[in-house]
Amino acid sequence: MNHYFINDPSDKNEYRVISFVFDDIPISLITDRNVFSNRRLDDGTLALLKVLSRANLEGNFLDLGAGYGPIGLTLKIVNPKLDVTLSDINERCIKLININNIIFNVYDGIKRMKQNIIWNIPRGTNPIPQELTQAGLTPLLAAILGSRGITQAEQARAFLSGEADELCPEFEFDDLDKACARIRAAAQKGEKCAVFGDYDVDGITST
Repeated sequence: MNHYFINDPSDKNEYRVISFVFDDIPISLITDRNVFSNRRLDDGTLALLKVLSRANLEGNFLDLGAGYGPIGLTLKIVNPKLDVTLSDINERCIKLININNIIFNVYDGIKRMKQNIIWNIPRGTNPIPQELTQAGLTPLLAAILGSRGITQAEQARAFLSGEADELCPEFEFDDLDKACARIRAAAQKGEKCAVFGDYDVDGITST
């Protein structure tokens, strides 16, 4: 299997249809090999969809790294007035978005584009903090931090250090107390616990 970011036309297709129900609406989408979560709608995506559906979104919505379209297309189906743009670096994903948009009659107004810009920092709007570059940070990293209001070397050090005492309190995460209670109950009963993580940066590092 090729890496997700490699567009290899010779790589064989393995189309399949995944079906799920969201907001009482049955939804089916075509997926393919070398596409993230291509056998079922993963729990993380479903949780994000539930949060977004309650947010009363309006106007423009950009699905960056859209895959075959489970987030962008689903939100468009449940909220037809939303102006959705789906973007992905994987050409196979762009084709799947087009296929799903046509076959399953997703509403008009869907835009597709190939993602070829990872960071887009408007020039001239936020000057690169010189103190950060003088401290040894690359101009790109300094510009990103500057756009977040971090312009001093000590601020950057605190932001990038990842010290435990500088993180937000852990129980600010929703339902973490319930998760802890369930893990404790499993430990007391001798149950087995499985840890699942997405195959991306935050998923690998967190699991």
